[in-house]
Amino acid sequence: MATTTPVTAARYNALRNTVNRVLGVSSPSTPTYGYGNFTSTSAVVGNFEDNGTNADKIAALEYEEIYFDLLRARIHQLGADNVTVLPYPEGDFNNNPSADIVDETYIQLLETLASNIETDRFSIDAESQASTSSVFNQQSASISSVYDQSARGTWNGQLIHIFDVSFQNAADRRHFFNAGGEIRVDAAVNYSGSQAKSVDWATRLNDLDSYSIAGNRSFIGNSTAFFTNKNTSVGNYALTGSYQQLYFYAFSNAYVNNYYAIQALSLNDTTVRVRVSFVDGEAVSSPPPDTPIDEAVFGDFSSNVSVLIPDGSATINGVVTDTVVYDGSIVGTLISGL
Repeated sequence: MATTTPVTAARYNALRNTVNRVLGVSSPSTPTYGYGNFTSTSAVVGNFEDNGTNADKIAALEYEEIYFDLLRARIHQLGADNVTVLPYPEGDFNNNPSADIVDETYIQLLETLASNIETDRFSIDAESQASTSSVFNQQSASISSVYDQSARGTWNGQLIHIFDVSFQNAADRRHFFNAGGEIRVDAAVNYSGSQAKSVDWATRLNDLDSYSIAGNRSFIGNSTAFFTNKNTSVGNYALTGSYQQLYFYAFSNAYVNNYYAIQALSLNDTTVRVRVSFVDGEAVSSPPPDTPIDEAVFGDFSSNVSVLIPDGSATINGVVTDTVVYDGSIVGTLISGL
């Protein structure tokens, strides 16, 4: 039999505050909270058991509303296939004793769910609850960059790609990263010849998955053995006014002085700046008497920029609804191309 332990307004409001802190509008005082999305509930006042009609009564509707918001947040984090949706309580228990009541076990379940949502607040199911987009400047031009060998010839030394990703305001930047948004960088080399060093560049960079800067971490999408120098603890909230190295991949064997690196800084409260470096610093042989020979690098090099944008929906209680949607603007600036 369901217990009839009274649920106080204070308990309901504490549960509501946890949900809204994650799902709702971010604040500078709690910057790592807030997806910037709508919430469905209103606070209740008083203790109905002691104060009768002069206090709000927590009805099934209030729990439907708060459970709806909990489901939106949890499906956003884990995906609909990994979230069990319980039936909503039905009926009016006051006028129909055979109707459902919201019992103690149900409240405890919601409180546990809210706690897990808070703990996992930076998580997102990228496959079903997000979309990816290239980043463009105000003139609708891409801020990705390509070194075109046919136009510019072979190269030695280094290629540098620097770009900014800007949000309309500081709150939009917080909402984007809090909801699981990512700035993604990936590299590729288009080369079909047989020159050893250029083959090495192409083989290694084409095996890389995209590198992501998220809210509380940065990471590479695959786990190939040579991806070792990753500063995974530095995400959006750990960026400073100076470049920090997020990823450094040094080549091996004959080309140990060649490397690919990603650095980032916080330019201001609306803008992240990223620096991508392709460095070819290896003299591969030194024939007599001691003249080093450094092979030129062939091929077209690409450094591509995209964003993962929270943009999810799900069917909840038979209705298709938005889960978490980022609706702010993102504008890029190309500072230096390859």
